[in-house]
Amino acid sequence: ANTEFDERVVASTGIEPNTFNSGTRHVFAGYGELNVPINKTLDVTGSVRFDKYSDFGNSTNPKVSFRWQPAQSVMLRGSYSTGFRAPSLYEIHSAQTYTNTAGTYDDPINCPGGTPLPGHSRAANCSQQFQVLGGGSNTLQPEKSKNATLGLVIEPLKGLSVGFDFWALKLDHQISTLSQDDVFADPVKYASVYHRNPNGELSVDGSQCPNPATCGYVDLRNQNLGGIITNGLDLSANYRLRSAAYGNFTFASNTTYVHKYEYQHSEGGEWHQNVGVYSGTNPVFRWQSTNNLVWNKNAYSAGLTAHYKSGYIDQDPTNHVASYTTFDTFVAWTQPKGLGLTVGVRNLFDKDPPLSYQDATFQAGYDPRYTDALGRTFYARATYTF
Repeated sequence: ANTEFDERVVASTGIEPNTFNSGTRHVFAGYGELNVPINKTLDVTGSVRFDKYSDFGNSTNPKVSFRWQPAQSVMLRGSYSTGFRAPSLYEIHSAQTYTNTAGTYDDPINCPGGTPLPGHSRAANCSQQFQVLGGGSNTLQPEKSKNATLGLVIEPLKGLSVGFDFWALKLDHQISTLSQDDVFADPVKYASVYHRNPNGELSVDGSQCPNPATCGYVDLRNQNLGGIITNGLDLSANYRLRSAAYGNFTFASNTTYVHKYEYQHSEGGEWHQNVGVYSGTNPVFRWQSTNNLVWNKNAYSAGLTAHYKSGYIDQDPTNHVASYTTFDTFVAWTQPKGLGLTVGVRNLFDKDPPLSYQDATFQAGYDPRYTDALGRTFYARATYTF
């Protein structure tokens, strides 16, 4: 019954239940590491990894890192490495199927500015969900990267540790798919992905594809889209307070600040800024943070967690998506051997997702990739240890 349903809705889902695709590869890898203590405060580590793919050849990637601790309360660390990722078998061989665009568009050629040209009906060319071809591609090339980190960890007080880690990444030949918004906004630049039917139109009905006499589509299969350059800062803080009378308190905070995130739509193409703005298929958050406070004494414990994401300019640039903060909490009773009980609440204050007009996920009003539409939810868990 499920297969019959899938066959009926394949035009909307892009999932073809009768398609079977497979691929094979053989991979050999070797890894070596050498740690050299230069003196009592400085360690240097060098490593190298060799990979041999039956379908993508050889790749050798080194890494050099150091750890310098001039004082008990201060540590400096850093690393530099290169990376290699061959396309996965799924990215190469996943079924190529037709489905609708997530949003509605005007055909930029046949309905420019929302006005159909003579000989092209409004119903077939304006404000429509056109057919796109998605799936794997056997023309993909491996991704390659260069990575660098530099960090400082200090312990200004007993039980308190604070870390600052700068990171930078340059990725070449990223494997992804073109944004539908970008493709329909610039039909000249992306002319090669438009495949029109004999009437010069794109199909709006899934039953018209893949018949070449009726099928018009946009090719959005996996491809190498150029590079990514990004850098930022990870901030961490951990504090532990022990009290014989009141129990132990642990605070942990982890925050990521993205200073730069730029990407290309094509090899050698222009660079697009993505921090704090919905660009391509998603936003990149300037700030993200998770903060935990946990108390425990004997068999009892409780905790509170705060999650934060900063706001950004929406897919519709007239809307600014607000920042999103939620809190989770729990209480627990646990025996070292025996029964354990936990009850908790997610999204304690029932915070609604911020308004977003994105349409990449077929959702309306919010983005389910980064928010939770369920609101406040309760849970309970029981365990038994023996």
